[in-house]
Amino acid sequence: MNDKTGRTRINNFMLTGLLLAMAACGDGGGAPDPNCRLSEDGSTVSQCNVEITVTPITLPGGIWRGIDSGGRDVFAFVTEFGRFQFVDGFGNQGSGNLDVKNGDTVASIFQLVTQLGATFADGTTLADCTFSGTIIARQALTMTESCMTTAGLQFAETLLLTFDALYNRDASLATIAGMYETPVGSILSIASDGVIFVQDAVSSCVTNGRMSLTFTTNANLYNVQYQIDNCIGPDAIWNGSSFVGLTVLDNTFSPESLTIAVIGDVGGVAISLVVENERL
Repeated sequence: MNDKTGRTRINNFMLTGLLLAMAACGDGGGAPDPNCRLSEDGSTVSQCNVEITVTPITLPGGIWRGIDSGGRDVFAFVTEFGRFQFVDGFGNQGSGNLDVKNGDTVASIFQLVTQLGATFADGTTLADCTFSGTIIARQALTMTESCMTTAGLQFAETLLLTFDALYNRDASLATIAGMYETPVGSILSIASDGVIFVQDAVSSCVTNGRMSLTFTTNANLYNVQYQIDNCIGPDAIWNGSSFVGLTVLDNTFSPESLTIAVIGDVGGVAISLVVENERL
């Protein structure tokens, strides 16, 4: 159906399917068409030179920071259409899709994994979890996290998160390209096409991967995926491990900091990994 301007109107339920179907503008690993733009209120998508007008929807996208019910710092990186990396106060991490219904209700089903060598209170490393709560777009996100480990231990936290305006920084591969120092003193290189490379002088570990843009170029989130190989000695456990997640480039202080939040498989065990790298 067309409006008076000749632009196609679709309902909210059709929007997500259309965006995913048009591969040139995906929210996955590929670089989007530079013409793909989403208005801040979610009412207009200019996608691949096709402008689509829709009923305004609540978008969960944001860099969300806050505390849990125990006063511990937590954060979540969420793309415009809900894919998230959530890191709790213990460094445990979950990844999934945050659904918004009825304008302000959020929900998700996901798995929470521990850091390498860490466990939950019952000695396990994996928990099935849910999010439930409410959102005020670009302002506040309040959720209850309810989990059960693989051994049956149950725990829950109340999460109070606020929107970080750092999310509004435009993203591009040119912006993120450069050299960064990792916490162990290695050099992370990001090329202008998003290819990443790291080689550690001590462990001999070699990391190869790629950064790419998420759906919209006016949100400071990047997709990241990489694999680690060539490790020797006790670090050989990392060989063949692969990681997927989201990245934020923080320019609120100097030098810039690149925060990478990923989940991967090491020796058959899923682990959380959060790394901050300083631009050189």
